[in-house]
Amino acid sequence: RRPTPANLGEAERLALRGQRLARSGQHHDAFLLAEDCLRIAPEQPDCLVLSGGMQVLLGRTEAALERYRTFVKRHPTHPEARSVNEILQTHGQTNSGKTPPPLGR
Repeated sequence: RRPTPANLGEAERLALRGQRLARSGQHHDAFLLAEDCLRIAPEQPDCLVLSGGMQVLLGRTEAALERYRTFVKRHPTHPEARSVNEILQTHGQTNSGKTPPPLGR
């Protein structure tokens, strides 16, 4: 099921609110808004990146990497795709248990 234009607009509003919360250090609330956004529009790029970034900061590395993988798969030409892909490659190559840097702030 594709999101309606109204849902896409709401998803964009949630993404912007989540980004503002992330910048102010309210990571858990930003994560919750990103997840609300993804329930409305599961492939919304800003919400995928925001969710991944906030999950990194909340210590949920595997879930963050899954969001990042979905983002790169669905949005390979997005301006942040290269940065996200580098995170995935670095994490996959080293597999050192290091926490990837957050994006989406």
